[in-house]
Amino acid sequence: MAGELYFSLEKISYTDKRRFKLSQVCSVLGADTAPLESEFIEFTGEAHTITAFEAAKKLTALYPGYTVNSLGPDECGVYLRHKKQSVLKKTLKTALLSIITFFGGAVALMTFHEDVNMKNVHESIYAFFNGGARVDSLIVSIPYSIGVALGFVVLLGLLSKRKKRSSVLDIDIYEYETSLRDFLAAKSKHPDE
Repeated sequence: MAGELYFSLEKISYTDKRRFKLSQVCSVLGADTAPLESEFIEFTGEAHTITAFEAAKKLTALYPGYTVNSLGPDECGVYLRHKKQSVLKKTLKTALLSIITFFGGAVALMTFHEDVNMKNVHESIYAFFNGGARVDSLIVSIPYSIGVALGFVVLLGLLSKRKKRSSVLDIDIYEYETSLRDFLAAKSKHPDE
């Protein structure tokens, strides 16, 4: 026996091509890393999962005489990075999505306010604080509208320059990306489904 070799897989790795080096996803301790640079793994689809068992088989073939031991994660998800879009295309997509979201949100809020008869609620609030009914309740409606907008900005943490804690939006984005990676990895294991 030449010795003991320890390896650790990365949890997640990204590649620009459907062919990547084993050294991109695997770190080796106890032996020369040159053979890792010559070992390639190919995959089809958007993602590929390499398990510690598969990595150990490849390392055993690359390092005959070594005892191969795994440290770290049991598998590594390798995801294909898509080509970057042009700035103009990104800007147009962002503008279009912003317009759709703005008008969709506006319609949703207006529908909600109509369902709960917000005009009467605002008139009742005005009457409560001023002692008399008023037909035009803009003095209550305008601050309410500004407050709703500011509430969303604060909730999503859009104004804070230095974030001490992750915002709700950051957590939702993280959960979405994690779910997407899990889906792509599962699909790469079972492409027939």
